[in-house]
Amino acid sequence: MKKKTKTKRTGSIKYPLDGPNPLIGILDKSFWPKEIVNHNRKRGAFYETIATNLLRSQMHSNGELHELIVDKKVFHCEELKLKRRIDIYIPDLSEAYEIKSSRVNLNKATRLQIKKDHWLKSKGKLKEVYWFLFEGASKATLESLNKHSILYFDFSAEDNKFTNIHFNE
Repeated sequence: MKKKTKTKRTGSIKYPLDGPNPLIGILDKSFWPKEIVNHNRKRGAFYETIATNLLRSQMHSNGELHELIVDKKVFHCEELKLKRRIDIYIPDLSEAYEIKSSRVNLNKATRLQIKKDHWLKSKGKLKEVYWFLFEGASKATLESLNKHSILYFDFSAEDNKFTNIHFNE
């Protein structure tokens, strides 16, 4: 019988208030207390809120103002006979953001999302697609994103530089 051990939290993005974390420096400290409650209820919605605030902060620092549609925009991929629900959509820039709150492996579901995103870009329905990887991704996933010209930002990378992301004019 395997003995249960207690895992110590070390300030990962998964447990943002437990130690050093790159996001704590990016987002205002008043953001965390109210959002940590949401984190415990719905992980995906929590990270969509983080991403929305990061995007708004970045737009503000660039002097830009764009409407963000969160988790409501659905595109129809007619030829694929599939739908693609976008986590965050910026209509006037025709940009989509996929938010990944846990480590991403290149499984069937991920391949399908990449295929749909690539199709939407190739048909001109989206100008750009960005994936936010809060806990990183497998090498195969990153290679597939690169192959399909999907931009990504890996928050788990040592040299992450979110401030280098800029928006099209």
